[in-house]
Amino acid sequence: MITDSPYETNDLVLSPLKGLTAGVIGAGIMSLIIYLSQPLSKISLVEVFSTFAKIILPSNLPMSFMQTMGFLFFALSGGIFGLLYALCQHKIPGLGLMFVGLFYGLILWIFGGLFGGWILGNSFRAIAHSMPFLISSLVYGVWLASASIWSMRGRSNITVVLPKD
Repeated sequence: MITDSPYETNDLVLSPLKGLTAGVIGAGIMSLIIYLSQPLSKISLVEVFSTFAKIILPSNLPMSFMQTMGFLFFALSGGIFGLLYALCQHKIPGLGLMFVGLFYGLILWIFGGLFGGWILGNSFRAIAHSMPFLISSLVYGVWLASASIWSMRGRSNITVVLPKD
């Protein structure tokens, strides 16, 4: 692979399993942020989970079952996005990982609003375009970056590779 980076970029920063795990934990952190911001945003975490459950389940099921399945689907989605992050993110310096994490969270928020609103309708669009969802998406990205930095601490330092021209 030809790269302009002065760093050794052959290694992924997270293993796929660590990315999946970090994504599930990140989804839990997102849930906590949405829950804590409920008094200000008027967006209920129960509503978020129920909306996620409507992706795969009929809406005539009991509400408690819908909420549980919505939480599991939300956590699974977080795990999948964490896995995608792990499969795409190579080793770079920590500050660069933080910026990539913020960008990843912003992209998830934008595409979540666009495609989630298109698939799930206006109820999810209102949730996805809310300030708590934006903040939780950014924190999700920063969490993935932090997990990456923490994971890199156990490995050898980033080495500068000189061009062989």
